[in-house]
Amino acid sequence: MSFERLRERTDELELIISGLSLFALVSMPGWLWSAYETYVPRMSLGIAAASAVLVPIASAMCLTMALLFVLHLAVRAHWVGLIGLKAVFPHGVRWERIGGIGRLTTARLRRRLPSLDQGIARADLVASTLFSLITFSAMALAVLGFWLLLLFLIAGMFGPALGGTNTFVNTAMGWFILFFFGAPLLRWLLDGVLLRWLPERMQVAPLRALVHLAAWVEGLFFPARLLGSIRLTLQSNLSPRLFFILFMAGVMGVTVLANISFQRARQFDALDSQRYVTGGDIAGGMRSAYYESQRIGRDALLPRPLIPDPVIETAWLPLFLPYVSLLDDPLLDRRCAPREEGAGPAFGFDPSDSDAEAIEREARRDAAARSAADCLSSIWEVSLDGRPQSLEGFMVTERADLGLRGLSGWLPLNGLTPGPHRLVIVWRPRPEQDELVEDYVPQRMRHVIPFLWSPEAAALPAEPPLP
Repeated sequence: MSFERLRERTDELELIISGLSLFALVSMPGWLWSAYETYVPRMSLGIAAASAVLVPIASAMCLTMALLFVLHLAVRAHWVGLIGLKAVFPHGVRWERIGGIGRLTTARLRRRLPSLDQGIARADLVASTLFSLITFSAMALAVLGFWLLLLFLIAGMFGPALGGTNTFVNTAMGWFILFFFGAPLLRWLLDGVLLRWLPERMQVAPLRALVHLAAWVEGLFFPARLLGSIRLTLQSNLSPRLFFILFMAGVMGVTVLANISFQRARQFDALDSQRYVTGGDIAGGMRSAYYESQRIGRDALLPRPLIPDPVIETAWLPLFLPYVSLLDDPLLDRRCAPREEGAGPAFGFDPSDSDAEAIEREARRDAAARSAADCLSSIWEVSLDGRPQSLEGFMVTERADLGLRGLSGWLPLNGLTPGPHRLVIVWRPRPEQDELVEDYVPQRMRHVIPFLWSPEAAALPAEPPLP
């Protein structure tokens, strides 16, 4: 009797948990994406690798759980409605009072339709099973995400020493998928098929050891103490042969779709439906991401050089070249001299400093800034209408409004004719001089930034000729 009362309370808790979780799960992917877009330009390799796993996996988990919770709430709403009908109309369907149907239709409906008690029990069973499946799926995806996170962290921290970050990830993912599907399949083939049909082989030590090894590897992905009771209860009561296979395929399918959606979300044509104006065509055209006045949050995913606006009305063109440590540091380590430490924090001071010591510290900071600017300039090449532009005088900059650091300066426009012009910026010119082991670093990136130079005098319409 006490269990029945406890069972009634769990139905209420299911509804409360489902409702609250649904709101949290729906809002979580947007928050994750916003945080990722904000901090991705400043991430180290290890953090970027971990984020590349956590963001899509966590987003997929949230959306999958949200859909299951919606389904759970719908079933529970149906269950509540049936209970209400049972309370108001305890006799259920009164067939003798239904008009408009004949004996054949009535007989067919009475055979097919469950009673209110049966409908209530069935809805309760479906809702409770869904809730348990949601819990099991969340924990299983969390374990899978942990192993993927560990794999990508190893790639981010030790990738260059393991033959290249991308090379290691591609190889490791192949083994990961093999163990994820292969261990349960091998355990089932040996223990569930071979030893069932040939029980005398159970005494063969190597065969037993292989079964235990496969079960141990399977336990890494589906820990028995954490997931065993829920998994075996669902599996034994639903479809013993197909449940685990379908669930594993579903988990891997969610993971793959999460990664595909993560990659596509970083593109303009996420649906890949535009054939006549593609990303390759736009590379030589005009993109809003190069203009501060047209920039949106998604542009932080791949920081690009920036000018203020497509229309420039001043004699100097402001230009900002971003610094992204993930991509730039491997190049700068080879193109620049080792940096000297000791300049101290930007606004640090010592109350006991004399004037001479403060001047010396400030001189060190100025020298460090010039050294950093010269270093960053080595990975950029700028030309305006085909004429090379010097980056001398550009200075290291921190743009808190953009969440970026980099180089900024001004290009002179005097001597140019008013009208359209083309700024071409190359990141990593002459890549053959770099002997990089970091295989995730692009060979070369070219940025084309068209703009209209319209100084005030040229912007005025010409006077009409006198008659």
